[in-house]
Amino acid sequence: MLERRFYRFLPIIFAAVIVVCELPAISQQAPPQGKSMAMPDMAALLEKLRANQDKIEAIEKNYICTKTDDQFELDKSGKKKNEDIRQYDFYYDGDISVQRLVAKNGKPLSASEQKKEDERVKKSVAKAKEREAKKETSSGRGEITLGISTFLKVSELSNARKEEYKGHEVLAVDFAPNPAYKPKNRNEDIAHKISGTLWIDEQALQVVKLEAKLVQGMKIWGGLLASIKPGTSLVFEQERVNNEIWLPSGYVIDFSARILFSGKRGEVIGTYTNYRKFRVDTVIKPVEAPPTE
Repeated sequence: MLERRFYRFLPIIFAAVIVVCELPAISQQAPPQGKSMAMPDMAALLEKLRANQDKIEAIEKNYICTKTDDQFELDKSGKKKNEDIRQYDFYYDGDISVQRLVAKNGKPLSASEQKKEDERVKKSVAKAKEREAKKETSSGRGEITLGISTFLKVSELSNARKEEYKGHEVLAVDFAPNPAYKPKNRNEDIAHKISGTLWIDEQALQVVKLEAKLVQGMKIWGGLLASIKPGTSLVFEQERVNNEIWLPSGYVIDFSARILFSGKRGEVIGTYTNYRKFRVDTVIKPVEAPPTE
């Protein structure tokens, strides 16, 4: 159970780097070098992205998709072990993102399992809405919120260039911790441990791709139970859907960590497929068990 919670925590760490990404074809190859250019006013550009976020979120909430998480460890020879594949319906209930489990390791949930999962989702959404109404966030669960201003404070931006990404001209910019800056809180400390590259569609005002890696180790739950080692990396990509919005297409996390007293090396692969329009007031009905004879 601890390991499953740890793997779920990994995407949160990286996806929080840039709030406008929101949550991840997947590629871990080095990006091709595009045409170099003078560094643009990134503060102004990222402010435009943040200002555009309400519009993006409103469109995003009209979609439902299938999200698949493939999590596994690698042995010393690089072979998979302890693989766990889970498939979800991913959608929004109001402002709350929902992951409704529908299958495990290629096998759909039974009627009783699906009923239990639907009850869990219902309770989880209700609690989230209650916290939202009270303007509260649950503590001690690893939630991380890194705003644009936080990111700009702790990072150095460099090597701006034009590149092509999935048929669109985008702006690529490298980022790295600013060694002269001393983090003042937990969020800044996390952001100060990450470097990489982000790709921005300036016309759509969205971040469309992110590559990042930890340059310093990171402790989880105080480091007593788990920690992530330097070099853990993420590739997060989005795709254009219905020519109106960039939505997540997938992410790959290559991690090296310590859980309890043993070292772990493995990957977490997430994919988002089958996007379709979804009315916000649509209700996902629980699966009913077939009548007994």
